[in-house]
Amino acid sequence: MMKKYILLMVLLAILFVVGCTQVQVAEEAVVAEEPAVEENNEVSWGSDEEEVATLSGDVEILDKAGFSPAEASVRAGSEVVFVNKADRSTVLTFQKDGTQMFTNSDLVKPGEGVSLTFEEGTYTYWTTGYGVKGKLVVE
Repeated sequence: MMKKYILLMVLLAILFVVGCTQVQVAEEAVVAEEPAVEENNEVSWGSDEEEVATLSGDVEILDKAGFSPAEASVRAGSEVVFVNKADRSTVLTFQKDGTQMFTNSDLVKPGEGVSLTFEEGTYTYWTTGYGVKGKLVVE
């Protein structure tokens, strides 16, 4: 009888530990999906009247350092190439300002790029792995 009691207690302890571990993993997965911008990586957008440099060349994904350039403008219909200069693959998420719609790029491996064309508007974008933000004004 005592052996059954001890076995039951051990099983309950194992279930408790496994149950706690699963909850913790689920919380980590939720955090990984949302951009987490640290104070030193935060991009300051400034005012709407601020001029943004016209993009000449590619936008580089620089892991936690952000994007180079962090803000740029292009003409509507122009091709914009995002090149991954980081050490790991990432996905870019884009949101057109004033909307609740999000668009994801394909997986961009280190050293590779993804080419996208935008319609007129202002777009905020970030990486799923690093959470750093960039801004593209399409005129």
